[in-house]
Amino acid sequence: MIEVVRADITTLATDAIVNAANEQLAGGGGVDGAIHRAAGPELARASMALAPCPPGNAVITPGFRLRAKYVIHAVGPVWRGGTHGEEALLRSAYVRSFELALEQGDIRTIAFPGISAGAYGYPMSQAAAVAVDVMRRYRPRFERIVACVLHAPRGTGDYAITQWSPDALKAHMQFMHELNKDLIAAGERVDAQGLAAPGEARIVRADAKGLPVVTDGPFAEAKEFLAGYWIVDVDTAERAYAIAGRASTAPGPDGKPLNLKIEVRQVLSAPPAEA
Repeated sequence: MIEVVRADITTLATDAIVNAANEQLAGGGGVDGAIHRAAGPELARASMALAPCPPGNAVITPGFRLRAKYVIHAVGPVWRGGTHGEEALLRSAYVRSFELALEQGDIRTIAFPGISAGAYGYPMSQAAAVAVDVMRRYRPRFERIVACVLHAPRGTGDYAITQWSPDALKAHMQFMHELNKDLIAAGERVDAQGLAAPGEARIVRADAKGLPVVTDGPFAEAKEFLAGYWIVDVDTAERAYAIAGRASTAPGPDGKPLNLKIEVRQVLSAPPAEA
């Protein structure tokens, strides 16, 4: 049986859940981060001992504090236009996950997220087609296969800008250029920068020896989807909020306002005063 559910995959009572992992198996954002937080620090220690894991492959660890007995860490490809073997790698990630589950011997129910379909930018319809095809092949060998769907807000990883139509992208950029021009004309803009997509981001943290450990996302949650920023010089907080409100209404892939959450912070001119 194949089920499609909208749920938090960390709460599912299946024998195994599949994690959309990065190559270093060190945890990240999105589904990866949620699973690591729910399972506890033991999961990162167990998974990192098996790293690196190349795209198209998978490894298995205990589930620790999760309801699921096992976590299968599958590494999908970053979408690069579909001409770099992405479909074969994504298919391999699903196949290898199923094969690991069968090799374990006591996994009869298994739940999958949408591997690569968030911040890694794989077009969702194409990613779903690959997932369903592989799931149908393995359906006779499992009691229950769950496809867990949890959509992010519009403008986050589920709506990667690289997947927008040329017209939608043009309209979005025109909106941002107009806002930028108005801020310059008002003498309010100090700086503005656009940033690379979350799939291109890296997290760096020091290990026990103080050496940098670099991991690669995915960074699907809205808090980590930082597309760019403005630094503005305004007289009041209310003016800053008005600018942020306008930026929030930038058009999305369907031409409608995205209504994104825009974070507003003050730039400090000195260290904060002691409490």
